[in-house]
Amino acid sequence: MKRFNTHQVDVGIGAIVIALALFVFVQSLQLDFYIEGIPGPGFFPTLLAIALGLTGSILAVVSFVRAKSSSEPFEAPTRNQVKRSLGVWLAVLGSVLLVPIAGFVLAMLALAAVLILGLEGQRTIKGVAGVIIIPVGAYLLFSALLGVPLPAGVFGN
Repeated sequence: MKRFNTHQVDVGIGAIVIALALFVFVQSLQLDFYIEGIPGPGFFPTLLAIALGLTGSILAVVSFVRAKSSSEPFEAPTRNQVKRSLGVWLAVLGSVLLVPIAGFVLAMLALAAVLILGLEGQRTIKGVAGVIIIPVGAYLLFSALLGVPLPAGVFGN
């Protein structure tokens, strides 16, 4: 089995993040960036895609430049770390797929519940409060404060 050093892994991760950013950017082009002078539903995904692209590019370039000066061996993650990481990615993917069906607030509620109660195991009053406060806060920030129309799903109008 081929051994990688951390710089090679960082360049690869940077490339994956850039590819994800391009995908998000292309998808966000289907949404309105502005509607009647206020940020539209494509505003946040477009900015997110740009930020992802920049951070992926910085990670890849810096790691590529530093690879010439040192080469630390890459230590593979433990089985538990892989399970937790995969769980987070699956939860995020599930919530993204749930948005058109259940709407933004319910999808965010489900994501927060899986991450806080499930993966982190914070089954306390603080954990439950977080599950409620995060989607409500996101709704208040984007919809009420910024006036960004959020997807309501099949249950909305």
